[in-house]
Amino acid sequence: MWDSRGSVVAALSMAAASATLSLAAAGPVEAEEKSPIVVAFDDASRPGEPAPAAGDGPAFQVNLCNKSAYQPIWAVVAYRFRPGDREMTAAGWYRIDGATCRPFRGAFGANGRVLFAYYVEWDGGKRVWDGNRQGSVCVSKKVFRRPLSKGYVCGSGEKLVKVHSMSIDRAAPIQSINLN
Repeated sequence: MWDSRGSVVAALSMAAASATLSLAAAGPVEAEEKSPIVVAFDDASRPGEPAPAAGDGPAFQVNLCNKSAYQPIWAVVAYRFRPGDREMTAAGWYRIDGATCRPFRGAFGANGRVLFAYYVEWDGGKRVWDGNRQGSVCVSKKVFRRPLSKGYVCGSGEKLVKVHSMSIDRAAPIQSINLN
């Protein structure tokens, strides 16, 4: 679910030092446009941003793992890239080949938690992984990165997709999500 500023709101508690979540893909979904995505970020953490500096606080990592028969799959992620960020930032598309994981890293804020959301698709949306569908993000067919600001309306060439959201805390800073 999203709060009035367009940020993900979730209340999950993880007790283990790391956890793994497996999600089966939803059935076929009609895509707004059928052409495949042809560009993606090659950076292993996030577009245009270095990994958190040592002074940014303790780090977390979410691994999105392609355990499916579909390849490649493409991911959009949303979270506060830096502890002081006022808004979450959505960025995509990240390529995840078969039998591989793609790490997304960041630093915890003062409260010791971070909210993380993702949407994954194959072949222009013929197959999607959107988990608990707690929230929505406007995505473009091209590589994009933008803040999730209040009142944003999907523009021309964008579609609204449901996302999976989760809370990550210092007790379980490494999460792996298996996309089956």
